[in-house]
Amino acid sequence: GDGFSYHPEKLSMERTDDEAFGPTDRIGQLTMRNLDIQDTRAKLDLYRQQGQLDGGQFDLT
Repeated sequence: GDGFSYHPEKLSMERTDDEAFGPTDRIGQLTMRNLDIQDTRAKLDLYRQQGQLDGGQFDLT
């Protein structure tokens, strides 16, 4: 879909004749990354619930 990070036509690695990794490898890596992001969010939420993090807004500029 439009919101996906993986677009084969945008990756130069997909346009080589002897690519080291295929689309399945990349999808697997993105899946692992998404799980890592979910784990991080869950851990941050736990820290917030325990009072270790302020629930306020942060300015990241």
